[in-house]
Amino acid sequence: MKVQLVEHSEGIVHYEGTAIVVPMKNGFEIRFGNDAHTYSWKIYEKGLIIRSISEMEVVLTFRPNRKTKGHISSEYGTMDLNLETVFYKQTEDQIEVKYNLIQNEQKQTFHFTLTMKEETGDVH
Repeated sequence: MKVQLVEHSEGIVHYEGTAIVVPMKNGFEIRFGNDAHTYSWKIYEKGLIIRSISEMEVVLTFRPNRKTKGHISSEYGTMDLNLETVFYKQTEDQIEVKYNLIQNEQKQTFHFTLTMKEETGDVH
């Protein structure tokens, strides 16, 4: 499968390339990345868990129109995060999530889309 991960807030394509799909009991997981950054998107009928690993590990849990939790772990320790899912849409070939990261009284908005496309093997 081919995937593209876009962060709309910054207009950045974080990843474009091959991904592995792993079936799970109540959904599926999409794993992708490169030498510097790996991602795992666990997709369920009513939610999403994103795990991102680079110099630090970020785990975020989303449920439509709900406040949820996450955390950032690094060599310096773990910091808990409060999340508020503003928009969540899942289709057969795309997952879009927009959320607020809330720390103390500060709110920061992020907006990601993961687009998935089955690879087609051209046989001549």
